[in-house]
Amino acid sequence: MTTMDYERSDRVVGVLYAEDFDLPAFNDVPVIEVEEHDDRPEVLSPSYTEDDLEEARRLGEETGRREEQRRLALEKKEWHQSLENKTLDFIDRLNAQSENVVRKISEEAVTVLISQMSALFPSLLKSIGVKERDAVMNKILPSLKRLAKIRIEAREEEINYLSSLCLKAGDMELDCHVNDALAPGDFCFSWPEGKVFRDAGVIAQSIISEFGKLN
Repeated sequence: MTTMDYERSDRVVGVLYAEDFDLPAFNDVPVIEVEEHDDRPEVLSPSYTEDDLEEARRLGEETGRREEQRRLALEKKEWHQSLENKTLDFIDRLNAQSENVVRKISEEAVTVLISQMSALFPSLLKSIGVKERDAVMNKILPSLKRLAKIRIEAREEEINYLSSLCLKAGDMELDCHVNDALAPGDFCFSWPEGKVFRDAGVIAQSIISEFGKLN
């Protein structure tokens, strides 16, 4: 037992104190060194060669060129499609305008033609009415001569001429009526069973009506 270098003044007989025991010297206690551990992952420095860097640059440039070419091709396609659509729309509008112009010209031409024909028909009817009247009479007289009674309707200046033709054709009773509303050469022969007439005005109106359908 190692005795401490000091004595207690208040020691009690029969009681053990700390100084009564051998205590190890602090200089004799071994110091345990604790190793420090770094739990962080080890970062390895990249080991790239110049060839690796050059290949990476080449691949990046090639990828960029392909992407740029794809984008330009898409823009070109969209531009062509837009140009085609605008061109077709322009052509359609031109066709529509052309059709409207042609239709308008046709309508104006038909209108002028009908107006001219309407103004011309009375003169034509007057000039050919008498000749056509005689031609019609020559065809119907053989049938009229078998009738006993005929009603004649015509212009005043033509009643005597028509009645004389009928009397020459056969023995029949004539009932003559003047209608100056008829055109020159127009007449109407009627009997109980039927009638025959020439009405150039109806023909003219029919022709004008047909032309009017084109307008």
